[in-house]
Amino acid sequence: MLRMIWWLVLLHLAEIAIGGCFHLWRGCLPSAEAAFYFSGATYTTLGYGDVVLSQSVATAWSGSRA
Repeated sequence: MLRMIWWLVLLHLAEIAIGGCFHLWRGCLPSAEAAFYFSGATYTTLGYGDVVLSQSVATAWSGSRA
């Protein structure tokens, strides 16, 4: 049971990392720190406002993740 929980946590972290890499690759955010912070905040639906995207394509993609 504990092993399955760790796998689920790792899968969630992998999805956050993929989102951060996408934002960084597209040049939507100025740094890796901002990209991964934004990806984590969007994934957990905590919201954001201090970091916003600059491109509409990435904004639409992030909106679909929330």
